[in-house]
Amino acid sequence: MRWIGWILAGLMLVVLIGIYQTKTAEVAETKADVASQIETKTKDVDQILSAAEESLLPLETRKKEEVAKTAGLKKTNGELSAKKTSLESSIAQLNATIESLTAAKDDTKESRQDSQAEIAELQKKITILEKQVRALVKAIASVSEKVGA
Repeated sequence: MRWIGWILAGLMLVVLIGIYQTKTAEVAETKADVASQIETKTKDVDQILSAAEESLLPLETRKKEEVAKTAGLKKTNGELSAKKTSLESSIAQLNATIESLTAAKDDTKESRQDSQAEIAELQKKITILEKQVRALVKAIASVSEKVGA
């Protein structure tokens, strides 16, 4: 009868070790996936932000130049009034482009915040899995002590 108890305890220990190894592998895999997602999303967001910022600077400079040209054209009349209208149209287009780029930049920031919230959720899941692994380690230790006693 005592042998049956030892055999069951041994089988229980093997099962617990298997569960422990499975959960440990799941945690490692989840960590790797999260790290990969974080890296990918961070690179994407950084690229979009840098592109938006690079696009805004020349457009703002060009806008200032167009405004200055428009002011100079106001001093003359006749032929220059047609050029003035053209430049004002360019300024309006630049303003629209700047607004759309600014909106894209804001959307990118919101996307980054959403990504960070998603990352936080995944980190919580990792923490839960780590707690489960610790509980399994304690259970294995408890069974080992009982088997050894």
